[in-house]
Amino acid sequence: MDNQQAREVLRLYRPGIDDANEPQVAEALRCAEQDAELGRWFRNQCEVHAAIRRKLREIPIPENLKEEILHRQDVVRHNKLIDLRRSILPLAAAAVVMISLALWTFYAETHRLNFAEFRDRLVRQSQRTTYGMMASTNLNDIHTSLLAYNCPDYQLPKALTKLPADGYAPLEWRNRRVSMVCLKTAKAKELYLLVMDATDMHNTPAAGQTEFLHLLHYNSASWTSGGKVYILTGPEDESELKQYLD
Repeated sequence: MDNQQAREVLRLYRPGIDDANEPQVAEALRCAEQDAELGRWFRNQCEVHAAIRRKLREIPIPENLKEEILHRQDVVRHNKLIDLRRSILPLAAAAVVMISLALWTFYAETHRLNFAEFRDRLVRQSQRTTYGMMASTNLNDIHTSLLAYNCPDYQLPKALTKLPADGYAPLEWRNRRVSMVCLKTAKAKELYLLVMDATDMHNTPAAGQTEFLHLLHYNSASWTSGGKVYILTGPEDESELKQYLD
């Protein structure tokens, strides 16, 4: 079973409700344990289902609902179906609206991307490929070109504007556009700046805070500004990355 097949199985699996020992489910769960990205996705799915169940439990049940239903059954027996519809259907409609709002809210929230997953994937990928990078040494031309590709706008920290540019790439991750700018340090090391709309993500760095993380051979510095989330990554250590953030 590959990861895509495992994802389809786990999409329908409900922990604590469905049988985890069912062969396909058990195999999919093993895949989630062995693959970090799939595991994060599955944990997020479990949180979504739990949150929806909590919201549904919060929907208030009208008082005397049982008595009302039983009473209306008597009305039906006496051929007063119109009165039944006038009283029960509004309650049903209200319940449908409340459930739909709860599901829509959590659908919208949970279909936002997880920042940690984005950072992990893009920082690791930057160490394995050139992204099909287009060469350019002019930061203004790079900025204009990325905007022409409908990639996110961005504002370079002043320290980065003093570094020579090496190229750029209009990227796409989970159907969202990503701006990537490559720069060269004084030691001729490559720095990659990745930018994405923060509104498409949750768990992004808090405003005014910078998160540092080491992934494989690179360090990364992440921050949020102007509705965008930024990741600066390269082989420099944390103290060296800090000098480029002002």
